[in-house]
Amino acid sequence: MSAECPHIAKCNNSARNRAGNLAESAEEGKIAPVNDGGSAELVRHVAMSTGLPERVAARVVADIVGYFDETAEEFVRRRHGELQARQVRNAEIWRLLASELARRPVAAPRFTERQLRRIVYG
Repeated sequence: MSAECPHIAKCNNSARNRAGNLAESAEEGKIAPVNDGGSAELVRHVAMSTGLPERVAARVVADIVGYFDETAEEFVRRRHGELQARQVRNAEIWRLLASELARRPVAAPRFTERQLRRIVYG
């Protein structure tokens, strides 16, 4: 990823870096291993449903898993900073954060507005 990576601290741990160079590591006709727990079955599903080569599907799966690898606290801090940079007021930020957290693939615990503030400000 480049400098525009929304997970600046995680850019050094991008899917490309975690999965290694898939073109060199994969044997022809075999699914390249993904070092972040992405299953071969999921990679096959993504490849079949999108028409992507399995090597590319493995990178996509690794990138998505990496994106959702942050803790709820890391997500709250990151999104708060992004929303503040767009001049969104805190009252709206807390509402948006609660809504976004509820829709994450692995649901985060429900935080009160006070808990969200404590995550951000300590």
